Amino acid sequence: MMDIVQTIQTRLEKGVLSLNSSFSRERIQVSGTDNPTHGEYTSNIAMQLAGELKKSPREVAQIIVDGFEKGTEIEKVEIAGPGFINFYLSNSYLMNEVKEILKQKDGYFKLDVKKGKKIVIEYTDPNPFKILHVGHLYTNIVGESYARLQEALGADVKRAIYQGDVGLHVAKTLWGLEKKLTEENVEFDSLESLDLTSRVKYLGEAYVLGSEYYDEKEDGQAQEEIDNLNYYIFSLCVPELPGKDFSIYEKREIKEKFLKGREWCMEYFETIYKKLGTKFDYYFLESETSSIGLNMVMKNMDTVFKKDAGAVIYEGDESKGLHTRVFVNKYGIPTYEAKDLG
Repeated sequence: MMDIVQTIQTRLEKGVLSLNSSFSRERIQVSGTDNPTHGEYTSNIAMQLAGELKKSPREVAQIIVDGFEKGTEIEKVEIAGPGFINFYLSNSYLMNEVKEILKQKDGYFKLDVKKGKKIVIEYTDPNPFKILHVGHLYTNIVGESYARLQEALGADVKRAIYQGDVGLHVAKTLWGLEKKLTEENVEFDSLESLDLTSRVKYLGEAYVLGSEYYDEKEDGQAQEEIDNLNYYIFSLCVPELPGKDFSIYEKREIKEKFLKGREWCMEYFETIYKKLGTKFDYYFLESETSSIGLNMVMKNMDTVFKKDAGAVIYEGDESKGLHTRVFVNKYGIPTYEAKDLG
Protein backbone atom coordinates (compact mmCIF):
# COMPACT_ATOMS: atom_id res chain seq x y z
CA MET A 1 0.00 0.00 0.00
CA MET A 2 2.91 2.30 0.69
CA ASP A 3 4.11 2.06 -2.96
CA ILE A 4 0.77 1.94 -4.77
CA VAL A 5 0.67 5.71 -5.31
CA GLN A 6 4.06 5.62 -7.00
CA THR A 7 2.91 2.63 -9.05
CA ILE A 8 -0.15 4.50 -10.30
CA GLN A 9 1.93 7.61 -11.03
CA THR A 10 4.45 5.58 -13.04
CA ARG A 11 1.74 3.95 -15.14
CA LEU A 12 -0.01 7.28 -15.66
CA GLU A 13 3.28 8.79 -16.77
CA LYS A 14 3.45 6.46 -19.77
CA GLY A 15 0.09 7.64 -21.06
CA VAL A 16 0.76 11.28 -20.26
CA LEU A 17 4.13 11.33 -22.03
CA SER A 18 2.52 9.84 -25.14
CA LEU A 19 0.27 12.90 -25.21
CA ASN A 20 2.83 15.48 -24.10
CA SER A 21 6.47 14.37 -24.01
CA SER A 22 7.55 17.47 -22.08
CA PHE A 23 5.07 16.97 -19.22
CA SER A 24 6.84 16.80 -15.84
CA ARG A 25 6.26 13.72 -13.66
CA GLU A 26 6.06 15.97 -10.61
CA ARG A 27 2.79 17.37 -11.96
CA ILE A 28 1.11 13.94 -11.91
CA GLN A 29 -0.76 14.04 -8.63
CA VAL A 30 -2.50 10.98 -7.16
CA SER A 31 -4.44 11.34 -3.91
CA GLY A 32 -6.85 9.34 -1.78
CA THR A 33 -10.57 9.79 -2.34
CA ASP A 34 -12.98 11.09 0.29
CA ASN A 35 -15.70 8.66 -0.78
CA PRO A 36 -14.90 4.93 -1.15
CA THR A 37 -17.58 4.64 -3.86
CA HIS A 38 -15.22 6.71 -6.01
CA GLY A 39 -12.38 4.23 -5.59
CA GLU A 40 -9.32 4.43 -3.37
CA TYR A 41 -7.28 6.94 -5.40
CA THR A 42 -7.94 9.70 -7.91
CA SER A 43 -6.00 11.99 -10.25
CA ASN A 44 -6.86 15.27 -11.99
CA ILE A 45 -4.11 14.86 -14.59
CA ALA A 46 -6.57 14.95 -17.51
CA MET A 47 -7.79 18.39 -16.48
CA GLN A 48 -4.21 19.65 -16.31
CA LEU A 49 -3.50 18.41 -19.83
CA ALA A 50 -6.79 19.44 -21.45
CA GLY A 51 -5.88 23.07 -22.09
CA GLU A 52 -2.45 22.25 -23.50
CA LEU A 53 -3.87 19.58 -25.82
CA LYS A 54 -6.93 21.64 -26.75
CA LYS A 55 -9.22 18.73 -25.87
CA SER A 56 -11.94 18.30 -23.26
CA PRO A 57 -10.77 16.86 -19.91
CA ARG A 58 -12.99 13.80 -20.31
CA GLU A 59 -11.59 13.16 -23.81
CA VAL A 60 -8.05 13.31 -22.44
CA ALA A 61 -9.05 11.12 -19.50
CA GLN A 62 -10.48 8.51 -21.85
CA ILE A 63 -7.24 8.35 -23.84
CA ILE A 64 -5.24 7.88 -20.61
CA VAL A 65 -7.64 5.25 -19.24
CA ASP A 66 -7.63 3.28 -22.50
CA GLY A 67 -3.85 2.95 -22.34
CA PHE A 68 -3.55 2.46 -18.58
CA GLU A 69 -1.98 -0.82 -17.44
CA LYS A 70 -4.07 -2.09 -14.50
CA GLY A 71 -1.89 -5.05 -13.59
CA THR A 72 -2.93 -7.15 -10.60
CA GLU A 73 -3.20 -4.18 -8.25
CA ILE A 74 -6.00 -2.25 -9.96
CA GLU A 75 -9.49 -3.73 -10.37
CA LYS A 76 -10.84 -0.95 -12.56
CA VAL A 77 -10.26 2.65 -13.67
CA GLU A 78 -13.17 5.04 -14.20
CA ILE A 79 -13.70 8.61 -15.34
CA ALA A 80 -15.80 10.77 -13.04
CA GLY A 81 -17.22 14.29 -13.14
CA PRO A 82 -15.43 16.79 -15.36
CA GLY A 83 -12.47 14.46 -15.93
CA PHE A 84 -11.19 12.91 -12.71
CA ILE A 85 -9.63 9.46 -13.10
CA ASN A 86 -10.56 7.14 -10.24
CA PHE A 87 -8.64 3.98 -9.37
CA TYR A 88 -10.19 0.97 -7.61
CA LEU A 89 -7.78 -1.46 -5.94
CA SER A 90 -8.31 -5.19 -6.48
CA ASN A 91 -9.40 -7.49 -3.66
CA SER A 92 -6.38 -9.71 -4.21
CA TYR A 93 -4.04 -6.74 -3.78
CA LEU A 94 -5.83 -5.61 -0.61
CA MET A 95 -5.67 -9.12 0.87
CA ASN A 96 -1.93 -9.29 0.18
CA GLU A 97 -1.51 -5.98 1.98
CA VAL A 98 -3.41 -7.33 4.99
CA LYS A 99 -0.94 -10.23 5.11
CA GLU A 100 1.93 -7.73 5.06
CA ILE A 101 0.36 -5.80 7.92
CA LEU A 102 0.16 -8.97 10.00
CA LYS A 103 3.81 -9.71 9.28
CA GLN A 104 5.18 -6.25 10.02
CA LYS A 105 2.66 -5.17 12.68
CA ASP A 106 3.67 -1.78 14.12
CA GLY A 107 6.31 -1.21 11.45
CA TYR A 108 3.87 -1.18 8.55
CA PHE A 109 2.20 2.21 8.91
CA LYS A 110 4.44 5.24 8.81
CA LEU A 111 2.19 7.86 7.24
CA ASP A 112 1.55 11.45 8.25
CA VAL A 113 -1.18 12.33 5.76
CA LYS A 114 -3.49 13.31 8.64
CA LYS A 115 -0.85 14.84 10.87
CA GLY A 116 -2.28 17.86 12.69
CA LYS A 117 -5.87 16.67 12.40
CA LYS A 118 -7.85 15.99 15.57
CA ILE A 119 -10.54 13.30 15.39
CA VAL A 120 -13.04 12.20 18.05
CA ILE A 121 -14.54 8.74 17.53
CA GLU A 122 -17.50 7.53 19.61
CA TYR A 123 -18.23 3.83 19.84
CA THR A 124 -19.21 0.77 21.95
CA ASP A 125 -21.74 2.66 24.17
CA PRO A 126 -23.02 -0.08 26.55
CA ASN A 127 -25.65 1.09 29.04
CA PRO A 128 -25.17 0.67 32.79
CA PHE A 129 -27.76 -1.65 34.37
CA LYS A 130 -27.80 -3.77 31.21
CA ILE A 131 -25.36 -6.39 29.97
CA LEU A 132 -22.74 -5.55 27.34
CA HIS A 133 -23.84 -7.74 24.41
CA VAL A 134 -22.57 -8.80 20.99
CA GLY A 135 -23.92 -5.61 19.39
CA HIS A 136 -21.64 -3.53 21.62
CA LEU A 137 -18.76 -5.88 20.85
CA TYR A 138 -19.33 -5.34 17.13
CA THR A 139 -19.27 -1.54 17.41
CA ASN A 140 -16.18 -1.74 19.60
CA ILE A 141 -14.32 -3.77 16.98
CA VAL A 142 -15.36 -1.38 14.21
CA GLY A 143 -14.70 1.76 16.27
CA GLU A 144 -11.34 0.64 17.65
CA SER A 145 -10.21 -0.49 14.19
CA TYR A 146 -11.15 2.87 12.70
CA ALA A 147 -9.44 4.73 15.55
CA ARG A 148 -6.20 2.80 15.04
CA LEU A 149 -6.29 3.34 11.28
CA GLN A 150 -6.67 7.09 11.80
CA GLU A 151 -3.76 7.06 14.27
CA ALA A 152 -1.70 5.13 11.72
CA LEU A 153 -2.36 7.96 9.26
CA GLY A 154 -0.97 10.46 11.76
CA ALA A 155 -4.17 11.87 13.26
CA ASP A 156 -4.54 12.82 16.92
CA VAL A 157 -7.40 10.49 17.89
CA LYS A 158 -9.58 10.73 20.99
CA ARG A 159 -11.88 7.86 21.87
CA ALA A 160 -15.30 8.71 23.31
CA ILE A 161 -18.14 6.67 24.76
CA TYR A 162 -21.76 7.77 25.32
CA GLN A 163 -23.79 5.75 27.81
CA GLY A 164 -27.40 5.68 28.93
CA ASP A 165 -27.28 5.73 32.72
CA VAL A 166 -30.85 7.04 33.00
CA GLY A 167 -34.01 5.80 31.36
CA LEU A 168 -36.68 3.15 31.63
CA HIS A 169 -34.10 0.34 31.67
CA VAL A 170 -32.61 1.78 34.86
CA ALA A 171 -36.04 2.03 36.50
CA LYS A 172 -36.83 -1.57 35.52
CA THR A 173 -33.55 -2.72 37.06
CA LEU A 174 -34.03 -0.83 40.32
CA TRP A 175 -37.64 -2.01 40.62
CA GLY A 176 -36.55 -5.59 39.94
CA LEU A 177 -33.69 -5.16 42.41
CA GLU A 178 -36.08 -4.11 45.19
CA LYS A 179 -38.32 -7.08 44.43
CA LYS A 180 -35.42 -9.57 44.38
CA LEU A 181 -33.93 -8.25 47.62
CA THR A 182 -37.30 -8.50 49.35
CA GLU A 183 -38.19 -11.96 48.05
CA GLU A 184 -34.72 -13.36 48.76
CA ASN A 185 -34.46 -11.58 52.12
CA VAL A 186 -31.13 -10.06 51.10
CA GLU A 187 -29.69 -6.72 52.21
CA PHE A 188 -28.34 -4.54 49.43
CA ASP A 189 -25.12 -3.88 51.35
CA SER A 190 -24.42 -7.62 51.42
CA LEU A 191 -24.00 -7.58 47.63
CA GLU A 192 -20.71 -5.75 48.17
CA SER A 193 -19.21 -9.02 49.40
CA LEU A 194 -19.78 -10.59 45.97
CA ASP A 195 -17.15 -10.35 43.25
CA LEU A 196 -17.72 -7.70 40.58
CA THR A 197 -19.02 -10.13 37.95
CA SER A 198 -21.58 -11.58 40.38
CA ARG A 199 -22.79 -8.11 41.39
CA VAL A 200 -23.35 -7.10 37.77
CA LYS A 201 -25.03 -10.44 37.08
CA TYR A 202 -27.40 -9.76 39.98
CA LEU A 203 -28.31 -6.41 38.44
CA GLY A 204 -28.84 -8.12 35.10
CA GLU A 205 -31.26 -10.56 36.70
CA ALA A 206 -33.07 -7.62 38.30
CA TYR A 207 -33.42 -5.97 34.88
CA VAL A 208 -34.90 -9.16 33.41
CA LEU A 209 -37.38 -9.32 36.30
CA GLY A 210 -38.42 -5.68 35.90
CA SER A 211 -38.79 -6.06 32.14
CA GLU A 212 -40.89 -9.19 32.61
CA TYR A 213 -43.42 -7.35 34.77
CA TYR A 214 -43.40 -4.20 32.66
CA ASP A 215 -43.37 -5.60 29.12
CA GLU A 216 -44.53 -9.22 29.22
CA LYS A 217 -46.96 -9.47 32.10
CA GLU A 218 -48.04 -5.86 31.56
CA ASP A 219 -48.70 -5.66 35.28
CA GLY A 220 -50.48 -2.32 35.71
CA GLN A 221 -49.24 -1.68 39.24
CA ALA A 222 -45.67 -2.62 38.35
CA GLN A 223 -45.77 -0.39 35.26
CA GLU A 224 -46.97 2.57 37.32
CA GLU A 225 -44.31 1.99 39.98
CA ILE A 226 -41.56 1.69 37.36
CA ASP A 227 -42.73 4.84 35.54
CA ASN A 228 -42.71 6.76 38.83
CA LEU A 229 -39.29 5.36 39.67
CA ASN A 230 -38.07 6.44 36.23
CA TYR A 231 -39.28 9.98 36.94
CA TYR A 232 -37.46 10.00 40.27
CA ILE A 233 -34.15 8.90 38.72
CA PHE A 234 -34.46 11.60 36.06
CA SER A 235 -35.23 14.20 38.74
CA LEU A 236 -31.84 13.48 40.30
CA CYS A 237 -30.08 14.80 37.19
CA VAL A 238 -32.70 17.12 35.67
CA PRO A 239 -33.52 19.79 38.29
CA GLU A 240 -35.97 21.42 35.86
CA LEU A 241 -38.49 18.60 36.39
CA PRO A 242 -41.37 19.52 38.74
CA GLY A 243 -40.84 18.10 42.20
CA LYS A 244 -42.96 15.30 43.65
CA ASP A 245 -43.15 13.39 46.91
CA PHE A 246 -40.08 11.19 46.71
CA SER A 247 -40.00 10.20 50.38
CA ILE A 248 -40.67 6.53 49.60
CA TYR A 249 -37.56 6.39 47.39
CA GLU A 250 -35.47 8.29 49.89
CA LYS A 251 -36.53 5.84 52.61
CA ARG A 252 -35.50 2.90 50.42
CA GLU A 253 -32.21 4.63 49.55
CA ILE A 254 -32.92 4.29 45.84
CA LYS A 255 -30.47 7.08 44.98
CA GLU A 256 -27.65 5.26 46.76
CA LYS A 257 -28.52 1.99 45.01
CA PHE A 258 -28.66 3.78 41.67
CA LEU A 259 -25.23 5.34 42.16
CA LYS A 260 -23.66 2.16 43.50
CA GLY A 261 -25.18 0.01 40.74
CA ARG A 262 -23.92 2.41 38.09
CA GLU A 263 -20.46 2.33 39.65
CA TRP A 264 -20.39 -1.48 39.50
CA CYS A 265 -21.47 -1.54 35.87
CA MET A 266 -18.93 1.07 34.79
CA GLU A 267 -16.15 -0.77 36.61
CA TYR A 268 -17.20 -4.05 35.01
CA PHE A 269 -17.27 -2.50 31.53
CA GLU A 270 -13.68 -1.34 32.04
CA THR A 271 -12.55 -4.95 32.49
CA ILE A 272 -14.04 -5.75 29.07
CA TYR A 273 -12.54 -2.67 27.40
CA LYS A 274 -9.14 -3.74 28.70
CA LYS A 275 -9.52 -7.20 27.17
CA LEU A 276 -10.50 -5.58 23.86
CA GLY A 277 -7.52 -3.21 23.93
CA THR A 278 -9.62 -0.05 24.18
CA LYS A 279 -8.95 2.90 26.46
CA PHE A 280 -11.45 5.76 26.25
CA ASP A 281 -10.46 9.40 26.64
CA TYR A 282 -13.94 10.87 27.11
CA TYR A 283 -16.98 9.48 28.92
CA PHE A 284 -20.38 11.08 28.28
CA LEU A 285 -23.45 10.06 30.28
CA GLU A 286 -27.10 10.70 29.49
CA SER A 287 -27.54 11.91 33.08
CA GLU A 288 -25.21 14.78 32.12
CA THR A 289 -26.81 15.59 28.76
CA SER A 290 -30.50 15.30 29.79
CA SER A 291 -30.79 18.71 31.42
CA ILE A 292 -28.83 20.43 28.64
CA GLY A 293 -31.00 18.85 25.96
CA LEU A 294 -34.23 19.65 27.77
CA ASN A 295 -33.26 23.31 28.11
CA MET A 296 -32.35 23.52 24.41
CA VAL A 297 -35.76 22.13 23.49
CA MET A 298 -37.62 24.50 25.81
CA LYS A 299 -35.70 27.52 24.48
CA ASN A 300 -36.78 26.66 20.95
CA MET A 301 -40.46 26.01 21.59
CA ASP A 302 -42.79 27.30 18.87
CA THR A 303 -39.85 27.86 16.51
CA VAL A 304 -38.40 24.36 16.17
CA PHE A 305 -40.53 22.31 18.56
CA LYS A 306 -44.24 22.19 19.38
CA LYS A 307 -46.51 20.62 21.97
CA ASP A 308 -48.56 17.62 20.95
CA ALA A 309 -50.80 15.57 23.24
CA GLY A 310 -48.83 16.63 26.31
CA ALA A 311 -45.46 15.86 24.73
CA VAL A 312 -42.99 18.07 22.88
CA ILE A 313 -42.22 17.05 19.32
CA TYR A 314 -40.26 18.09 16.27
CA GLU A 315 -42.68 17.89 13.36
CA GLY A 316 -40.66 16.65 10.42
CA ASP A 317 -41.32 17.13 6.73
CA GLU A 318 -41.69 13.60 5.37
CA SER A 319 -41.22 14.84 1.80
CA LYS A 320 -37.70 15.89 2.80
CA GLY A 321 -36.98 12.66 4.65
CA LEU A 322 -37.43 14.28 8.07
CA HIS A 323 -39.48 12.25 10.54
CA THR A 324 -41.58 13.60 13.38
CA ARG A 325 -39.79 12.83 16.65
CA VAL A 326 -40.74 13.14 20.33
CA PHE A 327 -38.15 15.11 22.32
CA VAL A 328 -40.00 15.34 25.65
CA ASN A 329 -42.58 12.73 26.62
CA LYS A 330 -45.93 13.36 28.30
CA TYR A 331 -44.31 13.06 31.74
CA GLY A 332 -41.93 15.93 30.97
CA ILE A 333 -38.94 13.58 30.67
CA PRO A 334 -36.41 14.18 27.86
CA THR A 335 -36.26 11.31 25.35
CA TYR A 336 -33.24 9.87 23.52
CA GLU A 337 -33.52 12.67 20.96
CA ALA A 338 -33.30 15.43 23.58
CA LYS A 339 -30.46 13.68 25.41
CA ASP A 340 -28.55 13.29 22.15
CA LEU A 341 -29.14 16.98 21.45
CA GLY A 342 -27.58 17.78 24.83
